[in-house]
Amino acid sequence: MTLHNMAGLLIHQRARNGPVPTKSNHLLTSIVLEQPPSVRRQHPTLADIAWMIPRYVVGPENEQLRFLFNDQQLSDLAQSSPIVLYGDSGTGKTALAVTLAVRWSRVTDQRPLTLSTGQSFGEDHVEALQADDMEHFRRRYRRCKLLVLDDMEPLISRPAGQEELVNTLDSLAEAERPVIVSAKRLPATIRGLRSSLASRLTGGFSIELRHPGVEARAAIIRELVAACDPNLPVEDLIEFFSSCNETLKVKQLRDLISLASQNRLLTGQFDILQLRAHSRQQQQDASPKMMTIANSVARRFQIRLADMRGSTRQANVVRARGLAILLARRLTSLSLQDIGKYFGDRDHSTIIHACRKIQEQLNRDVDLALAHSELQQNLMRGVSLDD
Repeated sequence: MTLHNMAGLLIHQRARNGPVPTKSNHLLTSIVLEQPPSVRRQHPTLADIAWMIPRYVVGPENEQLRFLFNDQQLSDLAQSSPIVLYGDSGTGKTALAVTLAVRWSRVTDQRPLTLSTGQSFGEDHVEALQADDMEHFRRRYRRCKLLVLDDMEPLISRPAGQEELVNTLDSLAEAERPVIVSAKRLPATIRGLRSSLASRLTGGFSIELRHPGVEARAAIIRELVAACDPNLPVEDLIEFFSSCNETLKVKQLRDLISLASQNRLLTGQFDILQLRAHSRQQQQDASPKMMTIANSVARRFQIRLADMRGSTRQANVVRARGLAILLARRLTSLSLQDIGKYFGDRDHSTIIHACRKIQEQLNRDVDLALAHSELQQNLMRGVSLDD
């Protein structure tokens, strides 16, 4: 899909309307999200999911986005190419990748832009080979002024497509044309990705997108409530969601706020107990069990589950225990106390420390990051290493 003459200006909310309203002393900013008509026309389902709110709230957990969307950095985007946005599903990769492309086009006054996905790139490549029409394929992907490749993981099963992408990246780099890629994991940790492709994708500027923290989530809730039902008690909702799983996605927040609104309209009052029941059911339906997570991690690291739940301080056991704790925090609605109880009655401060420590290790240990990514994806799909 080629994006021609895309309108709209992306600027920091700080520059236009000031910081996002928050009771915290931390300053939040936001990025107005661009949604070109061609995206909604050709990918309506994706558009509905990726653009649920009109702006992306940037909290401390995603601080690097402020640098990336700076006008000066945008002008020199080719120097940082390829830009890789990676992170869990629901962190805004697609909307930000498209917005970054539109913003760059407006700042530099260059177009056309080409927006594709890993799946489409692979399929287009196969069709071009079968039709003996590689010239048309390469014209689309190599002569654009900027290429966006969203969700590149499907290319894992297409070695020839990966090789073609390597050559495409080389061609665009030689012409000093930027490339923006999104993926669930850092390319170097994606099993099945050719080393030549991984090395090119890690040669630019990579940002891990994280789920909104407490401050950003509060701002998102205020925006969702304002759009859905301004009569809902927004501060009560913020307090309620603060007690829930930290990885609630914007879609989950929106769905629960919509349910709260429907219940208020039917009964005439806000029912926190009913909302809690809906939230608990939502998490139970989507979340793996603590036992499943622990067993999967223990099998992956080839250690005994009893050791991981016990007091053993061996390095490999501590690392596996920390990873299981982090996965439990991210994938379940269990409280810190519940997780601590499962792991030998550890207190909540110990669980918080374990999460922070393993997160630091994930940022510098490729093998651990790969294990974390594969375990998380399998658990989210309902696949356990127990099976």
